[in-house]
Amino acid sequence: MRKFMLLIGAMLAIGGCSDSSTQHIEKQGSTVHKVTPTTPNPKYKQQEEPPEHKVFLDAAALTDHYSFADRSGKYLIAFSGSRDTKLNKAIGEGGRVLDVKFIRQQSRSDKDDGRQWANNFDNLEGMIFEVVEGQALPDQTYYLVNDRELNLKAIIPVTTKLKDAVEDSVKQAIEREKSLPIEKIWEIGQVGTDHQIYLVQFKKKDKKVTASIILKHGQLLAAKDYVADYDPNSTWRVDDGGEVTPEMFSFLFAASTKNGLLLGMEWAGAEGKNAFFLNQKGNAALEELKIKGGRYMSP
Repeated sequence: MRKFMLLIGAMLAIGGCSDSSTQHIEKQGSTVHKVTPTTPNPKYKQQEEPPEHKVFLDAAALTDHYSFADRSGKYLIAFSGSRDTKLNKAIGEGGRVLDVKFIRQQSRSDKDDGRQWANNFDNLEGMIFEVVEGQALPDQTYYLVNDRELNLKAIIPVTTKLKDAVEDSVKQAIEREKSLPIEKIWEIGQVGTDHQIYLVQFKKKDKKVTASIILKHGQLLAAKDYVADYDPNSTWRVDDGGEVTPEMFSFLFAASTKNGLLLGMEWAGAEGKNAFFLNQKGNAALEELKIKGGRYMSP
């Protein structure tokens, strides 16, 4: 009888070892992991991990709908673009998105002084949008879009920085890339965690002087160059004193595109602000798009 029971136990043990559905436990340190069965259950179809999906913004879908806020931050007036009443989002302040709705078309009044700023908001002609939730920053520029036509999930936060302590390795890399010696350089922004934005003024070469906005990603440098005839009073902008400064530049937002990054920016001067887009085109170039908006604000 005892031999018979031992024989039955041995047969059961052998059958258990040959069962491919048995789950084994492996111990690594204090963590216990289940090992996948060698032969999956035919009733269960194992799903593969979905591939990483990256959302892109289509730069070709951008329009020139720029606006700015009144003194209360509750209303925006569109100062450029067509009369599109379906615009429902306003983007600014480095990527902040506000819900807006069109409420009326405003006519120009006799008190209009020609300045596109908050103090003259009620006197300007333009489309008026109400900020549905939250509040805009008074007198700040916002880009208007319809979120059904533009994928706002592609927007990446961009932080404005004013940092003049730039690493020597970065300076040397830029000088090699541009074949020009640097006069002044600042880090003026950061996109996400791995893109830095620099403003560079190079030393004059004969009568020409170059200022560049440079996007750095790892070892890659993409630049937009602004070459001008040097004038000690007005070189790039009226009354700029022949130089660029980091305080002149701010960011509306950044976005991921199939070609790299898109930067929505403003360049301020003595007479007002110019809003524009820089679109990364390959690893080495930033292209300025034709979609622009200018605010005349001179006293």
